[in-house]
Amino acid sequence: DYDFFLWRIDTVSNYCNRLNDVASFPYTACHWIDTYGGTGLQGPAFSAASQSGSAFGPAYFPMYPVTGGETFLLMVSDWSNNSTVGYSIDFGTTPLTVNPSTLYWQSASNTDFNDGNNWLPNCNAALPGCGTGVASAVITSIGAISPVITGTKTVKDLTINPGGTLTIATGATLEICGNLTNYGSFICQPNSTVKFIGNTAQAVTGTFNTANQFHHVIVDKTANAVKLNTNVVIGGNYDIIAGAVNNNNKSTFLAGNFSNFNGAASYTGLGTGLGGSTLVLNGAANQNFINLGATLTLNNVNINQSVTSSVILGAGAFNDLNLNNAAVLTLTNGKIVTGARRVYLANNATTACNPGSTISYVEGNLRREIPVFPIATTRVYDLPVGNAALGYQRISLAYEDGPATPYFVDAYFNAWAGLPPNGPVALECLFADWSVNPTFDHGYWTINASATSAQDTFEVRAYPLGYTNNIGGPPNAYSIMKREGAGPWTMQGECIYPGTGLAPVSRGKLVNFSDFGITQFGSPLPITLLYFDANRYGDGAICQWSTASEINNDYFEVWRSYNGNDFEKIGTVAGFGPGNSPGNLNYSFIDVEQCDAIQYYQLKQVDIDGRFQFSNVVALNCSANDKAINLVPNPTSYKINISIQPKIVNGASIAVKDMYGKTVFLQKLNPEAINNLITLDVSQWASGIYNVELQSFDGETRSTARFVKQ
Repeated sequence: DYDFFLWRIDTVSNYCNRLNDVASFPYTACHWIDTYGGTGLQGPAFSAASQSGSAFGPAYFPMYPVTGGETFLLMVSDWSNNSTVGYSIDFGTTPLTVNPSTLYWQSASNTDFNDGNNWLPNCNAALPGCGTGVASAVITSIGAISPVITGTKTVKDLTINPGGTLTIATGATLEICGNLTNYGSFICQPNSTVKFIGNTAQAVTGTFNTANQFHHVIVDKTANAVKLNTNVVIGGNYDIIAGAVNNNNKSTFLAGNFSNFNGAASYTGLGTGLGGSTLVLNGAANQNFINLGATLTLNNVNINQSVTSSVILGAGAFNDLNLNNAAVLTLTNGKIVTGARRVYLANNATTACNPGSTISYVEGNLRREIPVFPIATTRVYDLPVGNAALGYQRISLAYEDGPATPYFVDAYFNAWAGLPPNGPVALECLFADWSVNPTFDHGYWTINASATSAQDTFEVRAYPLGYTNNIGGPPNAYSIMKREGAGPWTMQGECIYPGTGLAPVSRGKLVNFSDFGITQFGSPLPITLLYFDANRYGDGAICQWSTASEINNDYFEVWRSYNGNDFEKIGTVAGFGPGNSPGNLNYSFIDVEQCDAIQYYQLKQVDIDGRFQFSNVVALNCSANDKAINLVPNPTSYKINISIQPKIVNGASIAVKDMYGKTVFLQKLNPEAINNLITLDVSQWASGIYNVELQSFDGETRSTARFVKQ
């Protein structure tokens, strides 16, 4: 005894709850009276002759005219035994799609995603899935109860409307073969998984921020990619097994492990620079970075863990953390542990990497690119490296002139194998003897370069931490020693005056790369000499020097040589005497003998107990072609007069640089003037030593002098 009701449902809402309300929701057609074994809509009228047999004529009703886009609900039952199965439905040539393309969640009874009664319009029809003809799912705000996925559930397209909520329970897996869109609430409980499958292109759209974050995400597709149309937050692991992810210049915030199984082919759409994608590793525990199959080059990477931990690179051949030539590595919280692998920054801008900190650095190997850039342009490249035992050990390379050819440098930090060595045998940096005491015991840096040339000079700035054998001293009591390959440690390059102490320890005019360690002077110095210089003074010369501190300093002797080897004493200047000087003291000595060629001067300091030390030798060229610089008064607190005595070549200029090499004044000179005089107001300048350089038209430094700003 088959009966049916037919309703048109695309013009009403909440129709399943209104099926019994004929007044407000009338049916389109029905049969509920006769006890026939068949029923339906067929033929033009109630004509038994037009049906399959005269006995069934009264059970059939006329065909109902339809228009494309209309949606109907058909209910069929067997009244005699209350059965809903066991019969066939034949729609003939009617142009119908039996299963709806989209199912809408409208439950008022339970949270079961697998309960067909919770979905409309099917009212106990098929559930959302990925098979042929099945529906996509829309989570609406209608209904008092929101769905919860337990176990494993597969859907096609899944949309969460504003006001709607979907929860994926702990241990549950949502497999999706279509698009995922969220404008409501997307709740992924711990250890839940969203798995993207299938062979069609997929998109992730909407809001997947911290409040709507994924836990585990797996991409395991047989073809095509998952495209990110929004930034996503992943609270667990991210596994790209097969298929691909098109990042579409969007960013991913990842708290778990990153595993990519096919290199650049499976992780695409990264973009370049700050406008491209960023992988933010922000976990509360150690995170693994694993890349297999082929090389992967990322865009921006930010290490910003919520609890200071480590990002550990895998051991395989493709597990370098490579960043493209416009990318930026930001070290905020957490370190990168490279093992045998490395972090490689292809971006040759100084801003491609920040200096790091004691809680965020590269524990292991870091590679940076050094480009060709214009002369007289200072660039500083930070290398925030360290090791497991001694932590953060930053070192930087400062260039005033770009190298002749581009190259990259590899940097890492080493612990000493046994006790640290004493510094090299060298009496330089004014009164510093490096050979008496051991070098800092925390270790040393190794920096290797792919290629350099003889004219590529640079300054090394080291920021040592974790040492235990610092004997203490003034700022110029520390310097940097250098070792090339298996050779000896040496004091190559020049000291930085007046010294910057331990933040950083600096040394300039270095060439080539090698090992770098921190040296310290041999004994408490009787004086801290800020500078010693010689300049023209009338027909003779004037020697000038300044001290930052003196301990029992009896007097100075000024020595002169005409060949740089054979010196004689030409005068004596009294020192502070017994006790400690209160601050900077300034001295001068006039050599009245006429100066016509190159003369060399040296300062000898003598303690009250007779001990003495010599300073570096300075040269003064008094020949007719010398472009000597006179500085008066020196030291100064307010103004400095810079005088260039002879006539100079066309295009020359005067540059004034601070103790860090930064140009603070630059002026082109008048080629027609016999004497060029420049008066500078330096009253607002920082105290310290300033270098005055006479530069030719091609940028070459022809003569230098120093003055002290008090």
